[in-house]
Amino acid sequence: MPSPADGESIPIRAGLRYRLFVFSALLSFLLFALFLLFLNVPFMAIVVFLGGLFNAVVNVLLQTVMQLNVPADMRGKVFSLLGALSQGLAPIAMALGGVLAGFIPLLLLFFIAFVLPFFTLLPLFAQRDFKNFFTTEPAREPQSETG
Repeated sequence: MPSPADGESIPIRAGLRYRLFVFSALLSFLLFALFLLFLNVPFMAIVVFLGGLFNAVVNVLLQTVMQLNVPADMRGKVFSLLGALSQGLAPIAMALGGVLAGFIPLLLLFFIAFVLPFFTLLPLFAQRDFKNFFTTEPAREPQSETG
């Protein structure tokens, strides 16, 4: 059986991949939102650790599926655009959060920031095209021979 230590990947069936993505995304949103409700620091650390763990699963599955589904000649463009958007939106979100913190209590602001993606992605999880994106096994591209 291949192991990650050998540089091999562990295959995950397409249907399981989609269910794991949805489960991990929903659980990470829930854990990050629950984090704000507790004042016990060790418990908060455990909740944040688990939320980060499930968030990592979401990111790995999303990146893997995108790499499988985007044609090789377009991958650089797609991943560059994705990186530019995610890195470009972070400072804008921080500035907006700073302005809103003057009007909204911080606990409520953080709660909204953690719950908003949950409600934004719920309709996406119900769409057949999104599920097909995760469950479709793309045709393998021929390996180029170097010699």
